[in-house]
Amino acid sequence: TPAYPERSHLVRFALIPALLAATLLTLSACGDEGKGGEVDVTLKEWSVEPSVDTLPDGPITFNTNNEGPDEDHELVIIKTDFAPTDLPTNDDGSVDEDASGIDVKGTVREIEPGDDNSGVYTLDPGKYVLISNLVHEKDGQKTADYAQGMYAAFTVTKSE
Repeated sequence: TPAYPERSHLVRFALIPALLAATLLTLSACGDEGKGGEVDVTLKEWSVEPSVDTLPDGPITFNTNNEGPDEDHELVIIKTDFAPTDLPTNDDGSVDEDASGIDVKGTVREIEPGDDNSGVYTLDPGKYVLISNLVHEKDGQKTADYAQGMYAAFTVTKSE
């Protein structure tokens, strides 16, 4: 038994406020990632249509719907200073995702016409371009979604 058994209870009770303060500090630090938000993105031949073009930094949910009517599409989120029409491309008309100045932050997987999919990506402030970067082949002809106009500008601002 401790020499002063009544003090062991005091030590335990003194630790509770310290543990609560440490927990609150940890939780408040987690809240510094920004507000984020949600954007609905419609994909169709041949456009990418976000419901908003600006959101604050933080976790952003991209709810993506492919209205087709005929082709699969995807959503690629690229941080870049290039204008949406000036992204570096490959010979087939698709965007060169490995090119200098292109920083792919996420991809909402290939979606069939009539389907939808979502993805959450934590984005920093800056300029972005939302694209579908699939290449379709039909009757020996290749068609790149990006070359057909499947892109949209998107901006992420600093949370206040």
